[in-house]
Amino acid sequence: MVPHELQDELDKRLKGVLKHMRFENPTPSEEEPDPIPLNFYTQHLPERRDGDISHFPFILTRVRYGEESSEDGHLKLQVFIVIAVYDESGNHQGHRDVLNIVQKVVNNLHHFRILNKTFERDFPLRWDYEDEDTFPVYFGTIETNWIMPETERKDVRDLI
Repeated sequence: MVPHELQDELDKRLKGVLKHMRFENPTPSEEEPDPIPLNFYTQHLPERRDGDISHFPFILTRVRYGEESSEDGHLKLQVFIVIAVYDESGNHQGHRDVLNIVQKVVNNLHHFRILNKTFERDFPLRWDYEDEDTFPVYFGTIETNWIMPETERKDVRDLI
């Protein structure tokens, strides 16, 4: 198993969990009025020009790092889930949208720790809300840790 398979499966899970949620459209048009669903991206946002906010609202799954810290053959991966919404209303309530997304995702990851019968969510599971004033955009992150399937050592197989 490779890290991007975990990332793709997590992205698929998040799409299912959040598919009914709708948010303010930063660039409303006749073809795409308010409200709109989340955009989903893996590792990086799409290329955009300065001031382009058309990718909002979004969820970004980003593989941060992996480590093998013991001889048990398990690789552990850290994946961050970045949440971003746009809310131009003067009452600055975009944080509520972010926190609602966080709660839905954390609840799902708490109740269903196995992903695609392959990846097991490990601890800790942390989330954070960006409390800087970033109006009209609002951000949050969820830090997830995963155990990859066990791999067999090949250098000792012939010694047995």
